[in-house]
Amino acid sequence: MTRTIRSVHVTMPTKNGWQLAGTVDMPRDVKLEDSPRRAVVAHCFTCTRGAIGVTRISKALARAGYASLRFDFAGLGDSDGRFEETTLSTNVADVQAAAEWFGGAELLVGHSLGGTAVQRAAAAIPSAESIVTIGTPFELRDTAKRAPEIMHMFERQRELSLGQALLDELAAADSADTVAAVSSSDATSLVLHSPDDLVVPVAEAHAMREALPKPDWVALEGMDHLLLQRGSGQRVGEFIAAWESLRLQ
Repeated sequence: MTRTIRSVHVTMPTKNGWQLAGTVDMPRDVKLEDSPRRAVVAHCFTCTRGAIGVTRISKALARAGYASLRFDFAGLGDSDGRFEETTLSTNVADVQAAAEWFGGAELLVGHSLGGTAVQRAAAAIPSAESIVTIGTPFELRDTAKRAPEIMHMFERQRELSLGQALLDELAAADSADTVAAVSSSDATSLVLHSPDDLVVPVAEAHAMREALPKPDWVALEGMDHLLLQRGSGQRVGEFIAAWESLRLQ
């Protein structure tokens, strides 16, 4: 059933003292405390919760009956912090803080590097049953080498400064740590990636598929990395909701 939705802006505390800004999208006729299932949606590298991709995904999940929380990572959007002081580890902690504030989340969704954050956060979120990644890198050492180039692809983000701590952490990252975190969570994985992605090559998704414990996989034919093409984000959100519905039967 498709529902009308409402969106509520919220703030969430983190253990390091930063306040994160978020938006909860949910069915208009359901109270948050009564929502049967909850999702946390993490945005892409240097993006915000207002990015068209995560916004459309989150709202599509809400129309499918979820309470869906999208939030700004520290140092981005309306959240506290300085981007150059953040790392993959702080992103992971932000996902965990968002899920804790939300009272748990059965579904974790991450776009691009946000996908890595939800994968690595999942083991510390006991309620997590499903992990969905969209255009997410797997070999983070390659991401470290390309991070400045990727930032320049996203012209609106040129005012941001990359922190050396983030680059060092990505350069030293081991994909086995991501696999271990996903495996220890007991959550089911869905890998979504476009063969036409010009930012994160689809080969990254194939490597992830081989390494993760029996993930489901769907090629997002014709979609760009940021899901800017009309209808892309909504279709991805609707697909995730349909996949979840089938999984729960």
